[in-house]
Amino acid sequence: MNPALGAESFALAKSLIGGYRVHEMACNLYTRPLIYVLSGLLMAVSAVALCCRLTGEAKHGRA
Repeated sequence: MNPALGAESFALAKSLIGGYRVHEMACNLYTRPLIYVLSGLLMAVSAVALCCRLTGEAKHGRA
């Protein structure tokens, strides 16, 4: 579920919200890049946690 939430927040900031055309505005300089970084971290950490959990269950014979 968390990788989907990360992808949704990335897409929401990218296409739905948009932003000002002036590139020096705070939303374009700080907020949007921070949302991209946090969304990417959420997706990466969630994917690693999911892989660790799946390999741990396979190693111990759990289904």
